[in-house]
Amino acid sequence: MKPLGYKNDNSNNNNNTNNTNSNVTNIRRETFWLKGKREYKKFGEYNFKKSTFWKTTLGGILATLLVTAPVILLMVALYKAFYYKLFFRIFMYLLAWGLVLFCNGLSNYFTVQMSKTYVTDDEKLQNMDAFAIMFYNCFNIGFMIITLLIVIFVMMVTL
Repeated sequence: MKPLGYKNDNSNNNNNTNNTNSNVTNIRRETFWLKGKREYKKFGEYNFKKSTFWKTTLGGILATLLVTAPVILLMVALYKAFYYKLFFRIFMYLLAWGLVLFCNGLSNYFTVQMSKTYVTDDEKLQNMDAFAIMFYNCFNIGFMIITLLIVIFVMMVTL
């Protein structure tokens, strides 16, 4: 029995034109993050009508604000109550950074779901995994770095 990653060996067949080992196949398991990246790229290639685009985008942002508003209000109240404790302020900044990342993913999730309801006849759009898109956008490394730099800048200014 051969290990995973090997295909059947036909040693009589020497018609191999490339320089790589023909017995080893390149097996790469698609992770949830990679699936979300691929799905998000496909979603970005869709050409929606302008009205549908704006309805879904603004609807996704408003739905995200409605879902996260209680957490945001609680964080603001706690920040005001424990403003003079340095450790707590730093913790709240990092928690706010995590909430911004979560809101980014959640707004994209709602946008995809709303666009699915507006464009019901497109099968490719209906088969998109909105949760994978949300996961990818929550952990998008470029967005993480930029928002972390902004949070650090705000911390430096306010501390």
